[in-house]
Amino acid sequence: MKKLLLAFVVAVSLVSAVPAAAQEKPVDLIVLLDASQSMFPYFTEVVDFVVSRIAREYLRFGDTFHLLTFTDSVRIEIAQAVRTEQDLKSLLGRLYLLYPFGRSTDLVSALTSLYRYTADLPESSRKLIVMVTDGMHNPSAQSPNAALGAEQVRASIDDTTARIRANGWTIRIVRIPFEGTPGAPGVGGTAAGTGTAEAPGVSPGAGDYLSEVATGLGAPVTEFSSEGREDAAGR
Repeated sequence: MKKLLLAFVVAVSLVSAVPAAAQEKPVDLIVLLDASQSMFPYFTEVVDFVVSRIAREYLRFGDTFHLLTFTDSVRIEIAQAVRTEQDLKSLLGRLYLLYPFGRSTDLVSALTSLYRYTADLPESSRKLIVMVTDGMHNPSAQSPNAALGAEQVRASIDDTTARIRANGWTIRIVRIPFEGTPGAPGVGGTAAGTGTAEAPGVSPGAGDYLSEVATGLGAPVTEFSSEGREDAAGR
């Protein structure tokens, strides 16, 4: 669990390291957070040390914080402009109500929703996106993408990530360790360990697609290391 804090703080540090001139624009900071039950072993740390740290340390007054969670569908948890201290307190309070609730994960739907949501935000602001996930696409039988095979999943990911990348938004990806045996695309996998596992994949295209997502977005992936946790948190 110590791995999570270092990885996310490093990623956010990269996101925030922009020229002073660019910082003059208001920022829409969008966090796309995997809320499937395979995230259970890390979820408390995500909220307690990571998401709240972003809100406290990397938002300025005048910026807006957006939190989207995804399982089989995407939920808009927070869309909060930060203009006062009370706004920030309200934002943080809502973060601590989050819980990993999903029995499955539709990564294809999550990317599509992320694109549509971000594209609808004001053009005058800078867009900073942090995606936090274990990379698994494991939709339920009720998902509109359940019937997609591995090649169809890849094609959909390629199409959506190309549209996201074309907008020039700043994107960082944080990979959460998968607690179990991750499947290759089209193979699937089952989560094991301390959390409540996702249901076994029923989709022919179930598997780990984070490398395809990262390549399509042209975004770096931060892996986890528990070393230097305190120093990283301080930075």
